[in-house]
Amino acid sequence: MAEEFRIWRIDEESAHLLAKTPRMDTEQNLEDILARNPELLGDGVALVGRQIRTGGGPLDLLGVTSDGTLVVYELKRGGTPRDAITQALDYASALDEMSEAELSQHIAAHSDSKDIPKIDDFADWYAEHSSNGELSRRGRTAICCVGIGADDATRRIAKWLREAGVDISIVEFAAYQRDGEQLLARYVELDDERKHDMGAVVRTAVDPRNRAREREALAQFDAAVKVIRGCFNDVEHREYPHKNLLRFSLPATDSDSRRMTQRNVSAVCVRGSTRVTGQIYIVIYDPIAKAFPEEFEQMQSAFRDAGVPERKTSHKSWRAFRAASVTQVETVHPALQQFLGAVIERYGGG
Repeated sequence: MAEEFRIWRIDEESAHLLAKTPRMDTEQNLEDILARNPELLGDGVALVGRQIRTGGGPLDLLGVTSDGTLVVYELKRGGTPRDAITQALDYASALDEMSEAELSQHIAAHSDSKDIPKIDDFADWYAEHSSNGELSRRGRTAICCVGIGADDATRRIAKWLREAGVDISIVEFAAYQRDGEQLLARYVELDDERKHDMGAVVRTAVDPRNRAREREALAQFDAAVKVIRGCFNDVEHREYPHKNLLRFSLPATDSDSRRMTQRNVSAVCVRGSTRVTGQIYIVIYDPIAKAFPEEFEQMQSAFRDAGVPERKTSHKSWRAFRAASVTQVETVHPALQQFLGAVIERYGGG
């Protein structure tokens, strides 16, 4: 049985059905929309490749979820579902056959494309962005077919492959018009047995302290968190875990601050790898840094003098500083407190 998305705008007197945009127009723009807004594919998804050439043709998007799963996103633009799914299977199997070094080289060669940042060291990037930590623990590559609607054949093939043990999902979008704006609605097919969002391939929530505990760096993590928490004192703020980070944000008070604080203020994480264990990262979100250029430059200078350098990162929303110990975090605490004080003065206060 065919399914159809419908959305109504409700006012005090009546309900108004929103008009759909032409399917072809939306399909042509969908890849650009997703590349600029990967959160439409699911919370925690970061894109690392676009239009990657393969033996079966160009692969649309390659992403990594917060739990470290590589996901091949194949957009269905007409044609048969066999074309899209076969191509995605071909590429996913090729990725799984690559060694860690080969995969890192592959990502480095294909990451620097439109709206996809350059990733020079994928193993290092993966350790920062994934709760898995090590690239060797990434597991099998998943597949996600994305499109404006899906036909019965696509659903049937995907269902059969899931039952055979392939991590494959379908994400369907529908596009609407409202007062000259384009709206997207997303439908994600759920697997009742595994109980997770197949479109986002997001599994259980991650406690960043578990990552620190794994690396025998829990004391460093807790101490660093205490330093940043002290910068907020009694100011109303939110703290919530994400991947290997504990994020700090201020409540929105108006349209301007809402735009800024949705991206949070600061975060702390402890990273461990086979090369270095227990490094502490203090992260300032780029929109906040740009809103306070003079204060950020002063903090950056103080961090540099204390031997806490800013680390180049492929994540376009991060300004990350790496400390080798809790002692260094405590040393830069006054500079961090001064910077966050300026942010709190403008955006704090509920």
